[in-house]
Amino acid sequence: MPDPVLAADIATLQADRIQKLNDLHDDYEHTRKLWKMLRAEVQRYGKHVTFHNPNTGTRADAVQLAGRTGAVLRRLNEQTFKDIIAQFELFTSDLLRLWLAAHISLVEGKALSIRTLFASNSLQDLRQAALREAVESTILKRAYSRPADWFRYIHEILGNLVVATNDVETFAEMKATRDVLEHAGGIANATYREKAGRAARVNVGASVNVSDDYHIEAFRLVRKLIEDLANAAIAAA
Repeated sequence: MPDPVLAADIATLQADRIQKLNDLHDDYEHTRKLWKMLRAEVQRYGKHVTFHNPNTGTRADAVQLAGRTGAVLRRLNEQTFKDIIAQFELFTSDLLRLWLAAHISLVEGKALSIRTLFASNSLQDLRQAALREAVESTILKRAYSRPADWFRYIHEILGNLVVATNDVETFAEMKATRDVLEHAGGIANATYREKAGRAARVNVGASVNVSDDYHIEAFRLVRKLIEDLANAAIAAA
């Protein structure tokens, strides 16, 4: 039987995550343009301005800052790329939270904690707490699996193959790149090659560069994944 409340909640989630993703990319693009504008102003007009960071005591003039533009933009690409990947992870967790709460039969069993038992004031409170804990436990179990497992599980509970294999593999490589940036100093290791699979971009020991083209590819893919999965979930609700 259709669940209009669940469908509406998923539509709200979709709109919220797409807006956050767009805001993130707007901030990224505006910051890039400002840094490039500073570099152009210095190179063309020889601007003489000094900037002071009172928290670190660092002082830098416009020429010094302009010279750092390339390094700053590389860091900006890497950080916002990680944020883009995180937006999809947040979306999938929230989508599962909504879907599992509405489909209790899909929730994996979990014993209640003593703290939850004592914090509950009524049987209704206890039931709701039990469901919340079981849902969170199910989501947490999925969160530490591979992206291919995420998509397989979502396809299974929606009863529909939504995301193409090529997109799954591309996202898996992007998630592997994110992990290398976060935990391995941006240098690909054997774990990266294993996680990235056939979509691996570099060999072990090479830098996982986040180019402008790769960055926009990640943004477009994540936005597409959110829209496709949300629309499929709304149709299946």
